[in-house]
Amino acid sequence: MDSYFKNKLLVKYKQDDKETNENIVNCNVVNVDSKSNNIYYTTSIVNRLVYNPPDPVRSIPKRAELQFTRNVKILSDPNNYRCCITRLSIPSNAIPLFLFSKEDATYTVTLSYDPGLTPADIIQETVNVNYIQSNIGDPYEQYQPVYYVQEMLNFVNTAYDIAYNNIVTAVALAGFVYEPTAPPKIIFNQETKLLELIASDFYENINQY
Repeated sequence: MDSYFKNKLLVKYKQDDKETNENIVNCNVVNVDSKSNNIYYTTSIVNRLVYNPPDPVRSIPKRAELQFTRNVKILSDPNNYRCCITRLSIPSNAIPLFLFSKEDATYTVTLSYDPGLTPADIIQETVNVNYIQSNIGDPYEQYQPVYYVQEMLNFVNTAYDIAYNNIVTAVALAGFVYEPTAPPKIIFNQETKLLELIASDFYENINQY
């Protein structure tokens, strides 16, 4: 190799607005060592954050792409070098817990009502749990990523809302009264790390509901 030096390019970022923008502040070469033939590029890519209490702060994923123009070259002959990633760090909140299945009826919720007559009179409402796009600019939305527990529970709770409205209507049409006044709801307790089911006391009567 014609050149023996070590450059460490430091790229700093700042966020003018945590919810909208992130910009490169400066790029400069530091720590030049003529005894080394390794050139290290150190970069940081800052993800935009979304605040939607009570949900956790969400980091919007982005493709790890970085382009800028330098006025001073750092390689005398690029053909003499190979490029590789020697160190990579990704915050865990930018990695999905899992990808939501695209198959219909993978997850469902069911509410039922037994008026106490015959099995044929039991009324049931089953609703699919569907993925709901966040519309926050996630480039991987097409893969239906789920990033935190409560996000999945929001999908489940939406299905419960629909099932509840459906069964209230169906029970009324059958000439009965569906006594629970609100649909069940599941939340994730951040302190205990447990799921909590919030439901009307009427649901304790498992023979009827």
